[in-house]
Amino acid sequence: MLEDLYRFKCEVEGVTLVCFLEHEPAEFNHGEAPDFSACMNLVNAYCGDIDIAHLLMQSIADHICEEALTTFNSESE
Repeated sequence: MLEDLYRFKCEVEGVTLVCFLEHEPAEFNHGEAPDFSACMNLVNAYCGDIDIAHLLMQSIADHICEEALTTFNSESE
């Protein structure tokens, strides 16, 4: 499953995390469904061998998702 996810390494509060995120591309003008911008969803955040994603404050998880999306977009260009 991890092979389908985007791998993103970041530092949070002095701790290096290896994160795996699911990318959801933007969808616009798709029938009656509402439009939405591309986003990333945090699945795992490893500190060493331990997944701490479920322990992160939502604001930190959101920050990781935003940074990962920015990096993903710049790599795609």
